[in-house]
Amino acid sequence: DPLTINFNGSARGQILRFAAAVAGAADDDFSLNVAASQTIEIGLNNSADLTFSSRIDGGGTVKLLANLTNDEAIGSATAIGVLDMNAHFLKNGTASVKAAALTHTGLLEAASVVVTGITTSTNSNITTTGLQTYTGAFNVGEGTTVLDSTGNDEADVITFAAVTGAGAVENLTVDSGEARTEFNGVVSLI
Repeated sequence: DPLTINFNGSARGQILRFAAAVAGAADDDFSLNVAASQTIEIGLNNSADLTFSSRIDGGGTVKLLANLTNDEAIGSATAIGVLDMNAHFLKNGTASVKAAALTHTGLLEAASVVVTGITTSTNSNITTTGLQTYTGAFNVGEGTTVLDSTGNDEADVITFAAVTGAGAVENLTVDSGEARTEFNGVVSLI
């Protein structure tokens, strides 16, 4: 039978931490739901890389304290409130990632990435086999941010609502493969 952990907490700002691998026997056997104003931390500070086989949903925060490889969707039923990569990588394979806000330094690999709010990206790479959509401001921090869609379908578009720079030395490199890149709003420095 599938197992679902719903982390609602009884007080604002509680943290649930997973310090070891988490996996169900098959797809959709294990899922995590984090409520708004709650946080799930994955790993221990500077711990070894972790492997999950878990669907993760909810309006709360998911914070990586270790590198994570996961093979199920993140934010598919309910977008994650904040996905804080915390200078770690997230390899989500053939599954999608959807969040209301993304704080990203490091490497993010997934089938697709959709961020409906603010994205802050510093010295990072985001690679998908499908679309990337940023409907809130995409803030490019210092260093180089590379966005790459390796998809070969016309729908594998990289779309921005707005792009802002940090006012330092920042670079944004975008490769949408055989699709296209759309800047649908202002591109500016702060």
